[in-house]
Amino acid sequence: MIHVKNSLWILSDGKLGHQNQSLGLAEALANQFPPEQKPRIEITSLSGWLWQRLCQVRRASRAFDSPPIAIIAAGHKTHLPLMRAASKLKAPSILLMKPSLPCKYFDHCLVPEHDLLDKTACPNTITTKGALNRVPAHSQQTAIPKENLGLVLLGGESKEFTCDSETLASQLQEIANHSDIKQWQVTDSRRSPVDLLCKIDSSLYEKFPHQETNADWLPSQLSSAKEVWVTRDSISMIYEALSSGAKVGLLPMPRKNKDSRVSRGVDELLNDKFLTSFEEWQQTRQLHTAPHILSEASRCAELLYEKLALKPS
Repeated sequence: MIHVKNSLWILSDGKLGHQNQSLGLAEALANQFPPEQKPRIEITSLSGWLWQRLCQVRRASRAFDSPPIAIIAAGHKTHLPLMRAASKLKAPSILLMKPSLPCKYFDHCLVPEHDLLDKTACPNTITTKGALNRVPAHSQQTAIPKENLGLVLLGGESKEFTCDSETLASQLQEIANHSDIKQWQVTDSRRSPVDLLCKIDSSLYEKFPHQETNADWLPSQLSSAKEVWVTRDSISMIYEALSSGAKVGLLPMPRKNKDSRVSRGVDELLNDKFLTSFEEWQQTRQLHTAPHILSEASRCAELLYEKLALKPS
């Protein structure tokens, strides 16, 4: 258990995507502090909390001179443990999603705008443009030059999309053959078909299977890449790419549900010229420059720094 004063806690359900969202906010929030006061980020797993029936929270509260600055979590399974930990430790709770419980049970909820639809946000809700991520703040400065590097991020089968390995491999060959980018890298994800990377031309793309990359690999590559292509199903990776300052193209995926909230959110990004569809790129051979670089983790961290009364008056 954690015995560190001046810390930010992350309560993790074990899903890497959820943990990366929490880390993105925690890292951005920690960066709001003066260097000499920068808090440590501590991660505790939900499985450990459930296994010990949350009794550690009581013992941990006695071990603290002061409560954590905040407890951050994402994922439906974290709701009750987050509420209990925040109550026992007298620490603010920050939930990164639209909660399945009334939002009044949490101090702050950071909810993607596509999850709210036409509903009015609660007073303690901060709406975000997509999911938060760990793309480093320094890569969001347009003055930092990008390398002549192209990056492809592949998803796969999901509740809303199917995946055709042959079609994707053909599209990637066309992109590499008609691009000014000389160096291309491609990585897959846990949902990708097992044969997908094998079908991609190795003479055009350097391949990085997701099993062989660590949590820091993608943010590092995104900070360098000039162009990024992402499959339409990969909503988190789409927003990561848009936070990097790269031009972003969207690889089509056959839809199972043409009117899902995720699809509507991506359609808005296309309409607002944050993304370029593969079909439009085929006509122009150019990717749009986004209206602005998304830096949602930093923006939300600045708001929370004030809301949590951490900013000196």
